[in-house]
Amino acid sequence: MKKHHEYSLLGFQALKRATVQAAKEAQMNNYKVPYWVNGKISVEIPELIIEQSAPPDRDPSGLQPGK
Repeated sequence: MKKHHEYSLLGFQALKRATVQAAKEAQMNNYKVPYWVNGKISVEIPELIIEQSAPPDRDPSGLQPGK
């Protein structure tokens, strides 16, 4: 049984990688991607994520001239 579980996890990880790659390609080419939302299929172009998940490397106040 344990071996089947490992294969399930590997398959799930592969699906996640494929999903990310498909979303990136859709963003670059302005393709619409179908999503399942509230019992209906909704078609949207994936949005770009502009927020940073990590803190900045240095203090931005040091980059401004005149300070």
